[in-house]
Amino acid sequence: MKKSLFICLLFLSCIGGFAQSKIFQPSDSLYEKPRRVYCELLGMSNFFNTKVKISVDFGQSRSLTSDERLVDENGKVIKFNSMVDGMNYMGQFGWKFAQAYVVTIGQQNVYHWLLYKDIMCEADTYKGFQTKHQFKDAATLDLTLISCTLQYLKKRKKDNEWELVYDEYRKNLPKTDLENIIAEWKQQSDDNYDYEVKVTRDK
Repeated sequence: MKKSLFICLLFLSCIGGFAQSKIFQPSDSLYEKPRRVYCELLGMSNFFNTKVKISVDFGQSRSLTSDERLVDENGKVIKFNSMVDGMNYMGQFGWKFAQAYVVTIGQQNVYHWLLYKDIMCEADTYKGFQTKHQFKDAATLDLTLISCTLQYLKKRKKDNEWELVYDEYRKNLPKTDLENIIAEWKQQSDDNYDYEVKVTRDK
């Protein structure tokens, strides 16, 4: 009898320990598990120029005049040496190669490279890079670009101390995007947990 009771208590303590550790795993975010998203790199070059101009297609609804070419932090279009150069650029932000094909129209080659990435929240999709369209939108909505460390926190309603879920560094993040990220994280708050984001700006 004592042996059976001991085994039951041991089993229950293991379950309790697992549940507690699961709550504050660094991978715990807006999604319960990683979600896979895709994008397509569209590279254009002609026979008289070795450089490639690359735009990004996320399958989103956009106008015909929308400029989705990749730009640097100053809004200048980045000219890549090749599609591999562009892939390496996107690779540093977690994107991985899936497949590719090329279409030749007249004297211009159009390269199509399909990429994928597993994300934990919607903001991770655009993390690290921006397109000309995004740069113009940021300039229109708010000229403030913020470089900062974001700490995503949560705590039980009955507790006083916050637990760190995960953190990340964001460079040249438009102020409006920062506000959206914070609002998206905090909206998870319910009867059991409070959610908060601590922002530490670069000096």
